[in-house]
Amino acid sequence: MTSPNGPAAGTALDQVLSSNRHNSGLHWGTLTVLRVEPVTRSMRRVVLGGPDVDVLDRQAANQAVRMFLPDPAWPAEHQPSTEEQRPLARVYTVRELRAEQREIDLDIVLHAAGGPGMVWLEHVRPGDRVPFAGPRVHAQPTAGINAAVLAGDDSALPAIASILAAADPAAPTHAIVEVDGPEDEQPLAAPAGSTLRWAHRAGGPHGPALRQALEQLPWPDGNLEFWVAGELRVVRALRAWATEHRGLSRRQTHAYAYWRLGSSGIELDMDRARHSVATNAAPEPDPDAPDEVDVLTAGDGNNERHA
Repeated sequence: MTSPNGPAAGTALDQVLSSNRHNSGLHWGTLTVLRVEPVTRSMRRVVLGGPDVDVLDRQAANQAVRMFLPDPAWPAEHQPSTEEQRPLARVYTVRELRAEQREIDLDIVLHAAGGPGMVWLEHVRPGDRVPFAGPRVHAQPTAGINAAVLAGDDSALPAIASILAAADPAAPTHAIVEVDGPEDEQPLAAPAGSTLRWAHRAGGPHGPALRQALEQLPWPDGNLEFWVAGELRVVRALRAWATEHRGLSRRQTHAYAYWRLGSSGIELDMDRARHSVATNAAPEPDPDAPDEVDVLTAGDGNNERHA
């Protein structure tokens, strides 16, 4: 069964991925892998290009593309096209768009789990062609605010880098990124008045170092927003902390779970799919719903920890 709009319906996950609302406004195309480069010891960059880069939004920060990855269990000559059911889809934030060169960078966190994203990253080579759908622009600080605070772990680094680079100089943006150590830091562009801080886990769990850095941050006054992304429980706790201790309303926070400790990206996909089908809910929940943390489908924002 094929569909001109993307993956065919079948399982609960297929119903979500092929729904009109989920695919509304998306373009379908194919990109060619140009280069694969190390960024840090924990992150690898895949540079892709081609004429279909033109469908991406030149003005948007924090936009994502859904890449339909090859299934290693299928012969290469029988890999499904964009119009056929392709279950191995992962969503990655565009770290940088170079529109004139028709190139994009996808920065992907390396981890031990052998899921589809990591298998693809291990075997991807220049010349490989990868179908995709996009772009989908995710939330970023609202225009007209006085300041913004961004926080996240390695998985949120591409989104934070994109938002920080596009920040309004009139509204300082203060970013904190939690990584394991100094070797995982990387230079990020930021306008004058904005700041970047690094928090180090040093082999410890996700969350405590980021929380401590947020507590030590001189928070700006006035009309500000808080954007946080990373592991589900950490994001939920930090959003609650920001509302309780910084006096922010829920509408002043944007909270995104890119991964969940102990769960694979596929399991996160299926959780959302089952909820959407069972409740007849919209497949894309309101990311700013007062009491919700948006659980983006596997790899949204770039790096499912269990890809």
